[in-house]
Amino acid sequence: MESDVEEVNRKLEHLIVLFLFLYCCFSSISISAAETALGIALILWIVTLIKKRFKNLSRSSIDLPIITFIIFRLISTFAGVDPANSLLKLKEVGLFIVVYLIQFNMNKNAFVKLMKTMVYAGGISVVSRIIYMYLIKGLKFGLANRLSGFSSGYMTFGSILTIIILFGISVLFFSENTNKEKAFLGVSIFVLVIGLGLTLTRSAWIGLVAGLFFIGVFKERVFLMILIGLVITGFLFSPPKIKDRFISIFSSKDATVQTRFQMWSWGWEVFKDRPVFGIGPNNVKKYKDVWDKYKIEGEAKNQMVHQHSNFMQMLVTLGISGFLSYIWLLISMLFIFIKGVKNLGSDKHLSGVTWGALTGFVGFIVTGVFEFNFFDSEVTLLIFFLLGSILAINRGYEEHKAVINED
Repeated sequence: MESDVEEVNRKLEHLIVLFLFLYCCFSSISISAAETALGIALILWIVTLIKKRFKNLSRSSIDLPIITFIIFRLISTFAGVDPANSLLKLKEVGLFIVVYLIQFNMNKNAFVKLMKTMVYAGGISVVSRIIYMYLIKGLKFGLANRLSGFSSGYMTFGSILTIIILFGISVLFFSENTNKEKAFLGVSIFVLVIGLGLTLTRSAWIGLVAGLFFIGVFKERVFLMILIGLVITGFLFSPPKIKDRFISIFSSKDATVQTRFQMWSWGWEVFKDRPVFGIGPNNVKKYKDVWDKYKIEGEAKNQMVHQHSNFMQMLVTLGISGFLSYIWLLISMLFIFIKGVKNLGSDKHLSGVTWGALTGFVGFIVTGVFEFNFFDSEVTLLIFFLLGSILAINRGYEEHKAVINED
């Protein structure tokens, strides 16, 4: 009887990994399909937890930061200017469950395979979108027709591509791969970089540069030369619209740059009005009584859905209390990724995935300075997937080390 139960549990665990594989396949293609795959994996995991009477759960270093952030978000929800409107976005905190789903169902071998699959799927997604948008639909490339995902806008797609590119580069250069894998990874990364350029998303470009610079400083200095070469080559051989977009990063007269500064200036004044708990989640667009008090006009007003910055969004909506809990959460996540590199950065099989997760997170943080993507489900699920995987790898390393020490 006991062996039958164990067999059922093994089958459930295999099914969970299967649906995680499907998530990796669909992560850059269809958010609906990706979320469905994760949802089914979550249900199967809950079933296994019930069958095992929750025996396999254990604490991790991310628990308290997550709980603290959720608590302050709840406080800001009810202390804000429109609690009912804030409650509409409360479901966003449910995304944190993905960290635990992955943490307790991932193993190092599966993680390597799944993330390589995600790089390949990302390349296929880019090629498919280019064909569909510019060949089948005949759209003319430009700011009005920037490359976007199947179910996401160009900014979200840009963030996803940045994370996947940094992961793919790390796996290609720092992990042991077969010749076939090297070829697939190289081609996929090349296609992903082209796709990222076509999104015309400058925040994502800056995130990619930051991730490569991080590798160059802390891992391989040759990457600094690669980075310089990539920027120069990309600039010289890019279409004029990409060149102009790149140059505009350094122009304070650029309309989008001015719009960002106007938004953040507005946000700073609102924060000073409600500094402790903020105006509440989901209330930036609805906080209309401030329009007359703090003038904001033109495109800045039209685009005021959120603050277009993770940090300003947290400061305005959650106040200083929620903002500090968010910073603590990010720092805790960063230390977990760094710990993964320290534990397994010299492992020829796992070095690439640990460095990829770390640099992908660095790219995400830098991108988030210029856009609000922390609770953009497509981006957040990917980051939480990486976080849960590194937590699982760290736990496996520590358990293995403990066994060796006992012997």
